[in-house]
Amino acid sequence: MTDQTNTTLEKLTAIEKSVKEIEVKGKYQSLIERDEFFTFFNILSFLSVSLIIGFAININEPDSLHRDIFFWGSLFSKLALYILIINYIYRFKFITYFYELKFTKVITTFIFSIVLLFCNTKASSLINDLFGVPAHDLPYSLAFTTTFYLINYISNALLIIGVICLIGLVILCVADAFTDKNATPNQNWWTVAVLLIFAITTVGMQNKEVSEASIKQKAYWLALQMDFNQNYYCQNIKKDYSVAFIGSNQEKVIVNMNTVQSKPIKFEDFLTRTPISINTNLYGKTDFPVVSCKVIDIN
Repeated sequence: MTDQTNTTLEKLTAIEKSVKEIEVKGKYQSLIERDEFFTFFNILSFLSVSLIIGFAININEPDSLHRDIFFWGSLFSKLALYILIINYIYRFKFITYFYELKFTKVITTFIFSIVLLFCNTKASSLINDLFGVPAHDLPYSLAFTTTFYLINYISNALLIIGVICLIGLVILCVADAFTDKNATPNQNWWTVAVLLIFAITTVGMQNKEVSEASIKQKAYWLALQMDFNQNYYCQNIKKDYSVAFIGSNQEKVIVNMNTVQSKPIKFEDFLTRTPISINTNLYGKTDFPVVSCKVIDIN
């Protein structure tokens, strides 16, 4: 009986030891993954922040290869920061747990669909206000304008979440500083700096690249460049003008009589600046008359 008891105790001890080893291994693996993430986070965020600051310093410099490198670098850096912040937020266990709940994904998809529909409706209203025709007759402008509105609302949501994380980390860092007078700056302080730059960059983007006035100008320019064209067979329209076919039967066209407005602009101008060439305040719907397209009947 004693031998059996000893054997049972040995087995239980072995099992307990194995469980502890698994727990230690799991914690060790989790620690490795955490260190790998923050190493990658620190390197990429440092490069991104450097390029964003570099472009901000050189933003008023004349166009050059040096400046173009900073522009494209800052553009991709902003995207990289968004990806890093999203992954940083997703590492919080309560957020991961909440997202994995049964109906969270369904409700999230439903909300996203509503926001997308709202953006499409808002873009349609804007295009109709600019040109006086249904937005579906200018599909390229409608698609991209909807996208810009969507970026605006998504960045708003990320900004709110990022600011909440920023405030929480600042409180944590200040509390650590008060409790440990000899504490040295740690990972949290760098994350605070990254979140702060992310917030400033996002606010700047909302006031510039995807502001209401900027989206209006982009919608106008996109329509002129992508929906209107000069390759048409209408005999009653001057060849200097550009047109966009409208309606289900494509028998009518909306005519762009402002030929000077169709000049291409640089991508940076389109994205970040407000060129005079796409100033929508100078023109109204009367500059885009809708007429029937008359063709020669060969019969």
